[in-house]
Amino acid sequence: GVGIRGHRRREMAKREAVGGRDPQLTAPQVGELRDEVLTFAAANGLLMRQEASEVGLVHVPMSLLPVMEVPSDLFAEVRGLAAPFNALVERLASDPETLKSVLSSASQQDEFTRQLMAIYEAV
Repeated sequence: GVGIRGHRRREMAKREAVGGRDPQLTAPQVGELRDEVLTFAAANGLLMRQEASEVGLVHVPMSLLPVMEVPSDLFAEVRGLAAPFNALVERLASDPETLKSVLSSASQQDEFTRQLMAIYEAV
């Protein structure tokens, strides 16, 4: 038998896909897109510290183009979940007591979360 994985692959291959590498972009277009994305990252604080860098900061890891295809029906399903998920995050962020309760155990185990919570408490 093919098993579940083989069946799943065949089903996904039958679906119309979104993403994947775009063969219609030329090398200069990819370079232009890269420059634009990196400028956006720098202008919007999407940076992280890196000791080996000359300036000490580099952009966060990102992908210019999707590296894998996603079946369009799954993409639509996930996209449909964005609004309720964002509403959930906004409600959580707007309730200080719940936010502290949810993050308290993480802040005990994770230094980064502990520092974020200290900043949150100070502000």
